[in-house]
Amino acid sequence: MDYNGEDYRFLKIKDAILSINQKVSFVGVILEVGSPKQSKGTDSFCTIKVTDESHTKDGISVNIFAESMEKLPYIVSVGDIILLSHVVMKAHNKQAYALFNKKFSSFALYDGKGGEDFLPYQVSSRFFVRDQDKRIIAAVRKWLLNFQFKEDSKKFLLLREIKDGQRINMACKLLKVSGWPLFGMELMLHQPRSVRIGSILRVIIDKGIEKHILHLLKIGKWVKLQNVLCQVDAGLWFGVLTHFTRLRYVPTNDNLIVERQRSYDERLSWEHSRMPYWCFPWTSEVTDIDYSEDGPFVTLKDVLTHSQVTAKFKCVVRVVAALPWRSEDFCSPLGNYRIRLTLEDPTARIHAFVYAEDGEKLFGGYPFVDVLKRKINKLLGVAVSDGQEIKDAPRNPPWVQCCLKSYYIDRNDIWGSRQYRIFDTKISG
Repeated sequence: MDYNGEDYRFLKIKDAILSINQKVSFVGVILEVGSPKQSKGTDSFCTIKVTDESHTKDGISVNIFAESMEKLPYIVSVGDIILLSHVVMKAHNKQAYALFNKKFSSFALYDGKGGEDFLPYQVSSRFFVRDQDKRIIAAVRKWLLNFQFKEDSKKFLLLREIKDGQRINMACKLLKVSGWPLFGMELMLHQPRSVRIGSILRVIIDKGIEKHILHLLKIGKWVKLQNVLCQVDAGLWFGVLTHFTRLRYVPTNDNLIVERQRSYDERLSWEHSRMPYWCFPWTSEVTDIDYSEDGPFVTLKDVLTHSQVTAKFKCVVRVVAALPWRSEDFCSPLGNYRIRLTLEDPTARIHAFVYAEDGEKLFGGYPFVDVLKRKINKLLGVAVSDGQEIKDAPRNPPWVQCCLKSYYIDRNDIWGSRQYRIFDTKISG
């Protein structure tokens, strides 16, 4: 697509990247959006990545500077079109990029695929509309109809492969946006109050960039996120969208998404499809269960969304906390067990109680305090050396089998008073 203007010429991106240190104009489809930042000086800036039919492999970065955040491009959706005039081509580490200079460059933003009119929804102060702009935008939209970005699927990790403090790329499906946006990744199917398998990752947005990110989030859409920071808090994984995170929506026929969906369909056919990937090929031997009824293991999300208030389940979970935390306080003054354990799997986190005879089963009666401590440490994954707990060492709770039953404590509010209890489960050894 070469576009000849009256006083300037639109280049293809493949030609623009050869024009280092020159002012050029080109039109691109927005692939990725970075968070706006404050420069070391008085300017605000952001980075976007764009592509066209001549340069679809990697796209090209555009660094945009403006006097304030409000004057930066406010991109409604990844996949929209940007018209850039008089940007300067630069190179860093042999990689070409475009530099938008607030003194002489200009931009205009248009709806992408499916757009019906040719009016830009945002323009910079130096931009003015030309007659040929309609033809340019129409041509880009026509090309967009069959465009699919290609990239190496190995760059996108599964949740079972991540590490604390690591920055990763993720292909995931956006499930919910609330106080804590939820992203489901890896074999995720979102069907409210129905069976769900796969892994859920809670993602928080760094303070100061919420207003620049939230409007881009679309529930039910597949998205590729680059440079997401992974962290662990109280044994629970979560991701952080930072100034360095890039976001791109992808269609369901994207090669990577097709691969994820195929894996999901295969997993549905497995006998133990609800078991977390982290525990494959099987769970640890820390616990044994005596529940005799047949039936598959289910996820904690299945437990939470079960259609009946009272039911029994077999689950594979990690025990991430105990209350009270001291083993000498596990029993009441009357001598009965009364403990609250916090359980998690890739789909949810819940509290489950251990009472009376269920505690006797779990701990093998009423052993001495040091034996109780050793058993609960095994369950919580507390690091031990020569029989002594290693102070401040990170915990690694094992994946264990357990039996859960749900019940209610208020007949007038059976759903609101629903709770969970561990039964028929024993800590081995």
